[in-house]
Amino acid sequence: MTQDVDTDAIEEARKARRRERDRARYAANPEKKRERKRARYAANSEKERERVRAWRAANPEKKKESDRVSREAARASDCILFARKEMLRKAMARARDKDLPFNLTIDDIGAPLVCPVLGIELVWSNKKWGQNSPSLDRLVPALGYVRGNVLVMSFRANALKNNATPHELRLVADFCAASAVNVDDTKEDSNDTEN
Repeated sequence: MTQDVDTDAIEEARKARRRERDRARYAANPEKKRERKRARYAANSEKERERVRAWRAANPEKKKESDRVSREAARASDCILFARKEMLRKAMARARDKDLPFNLTIDDIGAPLVCPVLGIELVWSNKKWGQNSPSLDRLVPALGYVRGNVLVMSFRANALKNNATPHELRLVADFCAASAVNVDDTKEDSNDTEN
């Protein structure tokens, strides 16, 4: 009488033992494993890149989830560094889309705690965006994202100066100042009539 052997179960158990053995070897000497991976990649870099491209194309949802998990881990570890890296990444994409010069590094993006324009505290949050969130501004937009032409300021300050010229900003400031005086005069007049 022959026994029915479940070859799939046997093969799966064999793979599980192999994975467990590999994990133990890696835990014992992680640098050796990394070095072997680097050497294998260097020897077959184009083939490895093609394999990764094919996997990403075949698994867009897994790639998206993997990217999200990586960003969340980075965000949780150091929110200011993460925000600076995100500013750099997004600036690079905008420069590419708008065909602007770009030569920034992470060191070119400061991390001020106070907005240099409005003097309000910058909130380097890893979850919420708001008017006092940091924003990367091009001082002279035509020059692009190059060293010396960018400044971190509050989103509110950046939005205020977005499309306005200095002359227009002065006109708005003068108007607001005059309006505030008129409002104050009106308040004083209404207080006099009530008494």
